[in-house]
Amino acid sequence: MSILPHPQIAAFRIKKISHLRPTLAVLLGSGFHSVVDAQEVDAQMPYRSLPGFPATGIGGHAGKLLFCKVAGTPVLVLCGRAHYYEGWTR
Repeated sequence: MSILPHPQIAAFRIKKISHLRPTLAVLLGSGFHSVVDAQEVDAQMPYRSLPGFPATGIGGHAGKLLFCKVAGTPVLVLCGRAHYYEGWTR
């Protein structure tokens, strides 16, 4: 049995949690978490469940992926991001 690299494992897990296939992705920074409250969320997943995906360490960054519908369009929303000054190098 071969071991998949982190991106392939992460993609496999992401595809399993929702039937939606987003055509758009949005990255929300701190202060924009309320945007999600107005959306129809189909599924969500914490970043920590994705191998190789950096966790967020800044307040206001929820650290999760959301599958949403925005005006009927499937959208992948990333709630927060890692920052280089947190020690991440890639």
